[in-house]
Amino acid sequence: MAIRLLLLLSILFSSASFAREDYGIIDANATEVALFQAIGFPEKYDRKNIRVFGIYHWSIEGSYLFLTRDHYDAFDTASALELAVGEKFLPTEIFVIKRIEGRPVVLEGTLLATEGLGGRPLLMPITRMLAAGRSRSAAMEKK
Repeated sequence: MAIRLLLLLSILFSSASFAREDYGIIDANATEVALFQAIGFPEKYDRKNIRVFGIYHWSIEGSYLFLTRDHYDAFDTASALELAVGEKFLPTEIFVIKRIEGRPVVLEGTLLATEGLGGRPLLMPITRMLAAGRSRSAAMEKK
């Protein structure tokens, strides 16, 4: 599974049609975890540094990493990992984070199994963010 994820990410991030943005410090010891595992079995990764892939949503009311674009479009938070919101928990400034909204990302951070809303898992702090694809504003300008 890790090899397939790495292959997918290398194709995704090496494509000339995609912009790549990388913030934070790489944690060589972060455990690569499928997002559905982090959501479904958070106690297995509690207080561990993990690396997950999904579609990023940022809002001051709540930020999430969604399993798929369909989950993102439907704002299906049951199929998402809650993320830290405050700038002190993020690897870059809020104005940069807003540009990453709606894009596929790889995040690294500490998973807290029951610290999110309603006792759900939360990724906090986020120590690294790697985003691919065009920003929403760039995509809108092209239309």
